[in-house]
Amino acid sequence: MSAQTVEPVLPRLSTLRSCAPSYTLPLAAEMLGEDAELLWEVYIDMEPEDGCLWVYGSDEQQIPAFTGFGIESLTDFIREHKANRGDGKNGDGQKPGS
Repeated sequence: MSAQTVEPVLPRLSTLRSCAPSYTLPLAAEMLGEDAELLWEVYIDMEPEDGCLWVYGSDEQQIPAFTGFGIESLTDFIREHKANRGDGKNGDGQKPGS
């Protein structure tokens, strides 16, 4: 048997998605004219497929951020949250926008 060298498997740049702008939670709140505290309550129900992601900084800083699609999704989540805020329910159990 001959020894084979094993090279690490790294994604090729051509297979990666293109970069898209992301907006931190405080900036998204400003863009939407909403209180950042409300967005902290709402984003927790969002998934990556909703356009929500985490941005990591130095000194172990982390903050949620949103893609352009995430900003659109966030408006649906905010509307649903405000509609259900008084009754303690989360609609029909479905994610907003679905």
